[in-house]
Amino acid sequence: GGGWGGGHGGTDDKAGGGIEELTLEVDRQCAEELAQVADWAKGLAPPEASGVRQGGVDHAHQPAARPFSLAHLSNRRWVIPFVTDYACSRRPLRPVDGAALGDPLLSTSEADCAAFAGQPLSLLRLDAHVHRVERARLGIPEISGRLSFDVMKHPHAGSKVARDMQERMAEDMKLYARQQNGASPNRLSFVPSAADAAQAAARRDLGHLARAFGESAAHLEALLEELRDRRRDDAAYVSRALPRIEAVANEVDLAAHGSRGQPEAEQLEELGRRTAFVLRQQAGAEAHASLDFIFCLLISSQGTADLCRLNPFVSEEAAGVVFDLAVATVCHATRIGQTNRCIAEADALLRLLREGQRVAAAGHAPREDLINNV
Repeated sequence: GGGWGGGHGGTDDKAGGGIEELTLEVDRQCAEELAQVADWAKGLAPPEASGVRQGGVDHAHQPAARPFSLAHLSNRRWVIPFVTDYACSRRPLRPVDGAALGDPLLSTSEADCAAFAGQPLSLLRLDAHVHRVERARLGIPEISGRLSFDVMKHPHAGSKVARDMQERMAEDMKLYARQQNGASPNRLSFVPSAADAAQAAARRDLGHLARAFGESAAHLEALLEELRDRRRDDAAYVSRALPRIEAVANEVDLAAHGSRGQPEAEQLEELGRRTAFVLRQQAGAEAHASLDFIFCLLISSQGTADLCRLNPFVSEEAAGVVFDLAVATVCHATRIGQTNRCIAEADALLRLLREGQRVAAAGHAPREDLINNV
């Protein structure tokens, strides 16, 4: 007998007493933790108006209703970073005045913006390296505008939905054919065409072919150097911009604590508010706008308000500059990825050109697959 119901017997009584004591201790700890959570949650709520002002001799030996550093910060307790929504469908791409940010190297011009909006690598004078060739001149057959299958006679193709889908695919095929047949693919201007290289190999004009491959390789090496310089400049821009974005977003200008003609008492009050906020920043009592948070705000329809909520002393104009610099940084980082792909492709082409040059210079015709790959 006994068990959990508290039976008789010395051993069972001791066990039951121990369990009851453990249960009481757990209940007490739970109550303490719940009280702590309740106090913490209470601190998240805006303070009452009566608790905003605090000062004077009367309060010198009384428990503070709120931290002294909040004396000049009305209706502010703990502000948690959050993004209002993710409903921003577009962001303007504008030039950035680096001098206004304290770093002229962070400037982006109208030409930079035009390049980012169209061809990010157009600053490398692409016309000197590529040209457009009509599809017909490349000997590529035209794409047919007809579907390669017909299921209209299938028993399950007689429904309205099936027929509409078939018609839609037929129209899409016609559109694709028109686009591809009228396109003019880009080709490298400094690389001999496969037809010319094959003819030179067939004529055993290997000296001419070796010189052509060598000149192409030299041109490509110069282009690779430009690509690496562009990548290095973009990487340097990103490295300089990231800490500046974070600094401007969290900056509090203590010198701008009043306007000309404003009463001195109001200026001192504003200086007190700004100083209290800076002190709370240093103590970790104010949230810090991290880079992750700032870049998240780019897709918020209320990005400026979200940032100003975290730092009430950053102006809307300064917040706009922060976002413009963040957009420019994203564009530079994106161009680094594009440049990396170009460098990888160029390195592969350079190896083929050098191999073709070596084979032709040795008096042998390059392989057909090597010529076609070049």
